[in-house]
This record gives sequence, C-alpha cells and structure tokens, in this order.
Amino acid sequence: MVTRVIIEAEKAGQHIAYADLFNHPTPRLLTELVSGRSSDAQSEAVDTAITDFDYEPLNNLLQKNTLDTFIQGERRSLGNVLLTGATGYLGIHVLRELIDSDAETITCLVRGKDQHDAERRVRNLLFYYFSRRFDDLFGKRLFVVNGDVTSTAWPASRRNSRRSRR
Repeated sequence: MVTRVIIEAEKAGQHIAYADLFNHPTPRLLTELVSGRSSDAQSEAVDTAITDFDYEPLNNLLQKNTLDTFIQGERRSLGNVLLTGATGYLGIHVLRELIDSDAETITCLVRGKDQHDAERRVRNLLFYYFSRRFDDLFGKRLFVVNGDVTSTAWPASRRNSRRSRR
C-alpha cells in the first residue's frame, strides 16, 4: 500500500519519500506535508511516528526504482524475493524464472493447512509443470511460508505464543 501511495503521488507530481508515509501516517498529516501547511496535528505525527528505524537504505532503493533507470538498462541483482501467488499458473512459472535468475533467496507465501501442506503444494506444482523436484533448493535458496495475505487473523501458533507470554 505504501508503494501505491508513492506511485500515485509521483503521477500527481508530488515526491514523497518512503519514510514520509510513516512519519505522517494519516491522510491529514500527509496532505499537510505535501501542501506545506501545518497545524496542531503535528503532535499526532510525533505520537505515531516510528523514529528508531533507519529508512535511508530503503529510500535509496526505492528512488532508483524508476522507469528512467529501467530504460537506461542498468542491471541489478534481484537479491531476496518474496513471491505471493506461487501456486497459480502464472505464479509457478514466475517462480521457475526466479529459480533460474540471480535471486539470492526466494520466499513463497502459500496458503496451506499447515507448513508441510504449503510446501507440498509448491513441490507438487514444480514437478507437475517442470518434471523436476528442485529438492536441492528447498530450505537453502527456496523457502515456503504458510500464510495468507488476505487473512487478518493471527496464525494459531502466534496466538498461542502471545497468550503464553501474558
């Protein structure tokens, strides 16, 4: 969502740094930042801002992620990749391309009954489409995490660990 806001702001001719969205977390505060107006709402920003995180490396990376950089053809390593939708037709083919790329690690967020089921789904689809098991990659370069980006519920294991700390 943060990336969407930054992209839409750029389309409108407004430059907003990644950290600005965390330092101005409400629409009113963000509007004041962009317009240059200030009000008593600045105290709200102080209360909700994350101040102990260094956003500089992230800002530098995002500022290089432009169409001009792409057109200039500057090739950069993919680094670590998070892939959602890996068990769909397109997703499994994107995963295969990532496996063949210079991505350091590939983490796939996959819905499953449990961790074993999520990993089994990815393994089965890789074998089904590409007739290869890729066993040598699992746990080394390819990681499967059981989860659902559409779910707002905490996984049972996380709920239980939070209760035990109370």
